[in-house]
Amino acid sequence: MKLYDARPGDGHLRCHAPGVCCERDVVAVTGDDKGPLIVLGAALAFALYNVILKPLLGHHDLLALTAATSLVGTLGLLSFVRASTVDAVVDASAADASLVLYLGVLATFLGYIGWNVGLRGLGPTRAVAYTYAISPLAVLIGAVVLDEPVTLWLAVGAALVVGGIALTQRSPAGRRGAFREPEVQAP
Repeated sequence: MKLYDARPGDGHLRCHAPGVCCERDVVAVTGDDKGPLIVLGAALAFALYNVILKPLLGHHDLLALTAATSLVGTLGLLSFVRASTVDAVVDASAADASLVLYLGVLATFLGYIGWNVGLRGLGPTRAVAYTYAISPLAVLIGAVVLDEPVTLWLAVGAALVVGGIALTQRSPAGRRGAFREPEVQAP
């Protein structure tokens, strides 16, 4: 079952599983040169979020910080609201409203709470390495839920990504003992 597809080589976005979209040229998707800048801006915003939030997590409540950052993000997005968006929200059915609430509360808010727990425990550098697991996980979900084929190259790529994540989570070779709790000897 294909969720979205276009003719091969036509330069359009192809989505074959939730979260698995590929395109060789972002400019072809957007029709102008704003696409790469938007992608770069998103990566920069996420990096700033992680670096700015890390010191705040030690001094403030996790839930309060997550709620505050969600509200600040919402305020930043309000400048992009068009009149047609307002009309669509007003005319939304109960089913559509429940889907939006699901995305906003369960998928986004609870997802950021989980992310912030990891950020607090691991720090920005180590926590961000886990974002690389999104692609192999999306391939796995596509294979299980949508019966998408998993080729040898996808399996090799997933193994390399998971191996890379494992390597980044190891302590440095010269400081292996530095992260261990001191052993208490019995009297």
